[in-house]
Amino acid sequence: MQHDDLPVVLISGGIGITPLFSMLQTLVKEQMKQKVTFIHSTRNSKTHAFRKDVNQMAIDNENIKSLVCYDRLRRTK
Repeated sequence: MQHDDLPVVLISGGIGITPLFSMLQTLVKEQMKQKVTFIHSTRNSKTHAFRKDVNQMAIDNENIKSLVCYDRLRRTK
């Protein structure tokens, strides 16, 4: 049974993003055909690792959708 066409969902929280970011990079490098949803939860934009990289991958690859959940809004002074 082939699974190449099944969608991929990567879910991470906090520093757990590191291995999933690596998986996302591999999917991009291998020019995946399936839809990829990358979901990440972190405290706020200041703690959001790889934000620019993941956003750029989603812009460059129509098969990637990135969703982010922040625990709290960051206050500016």
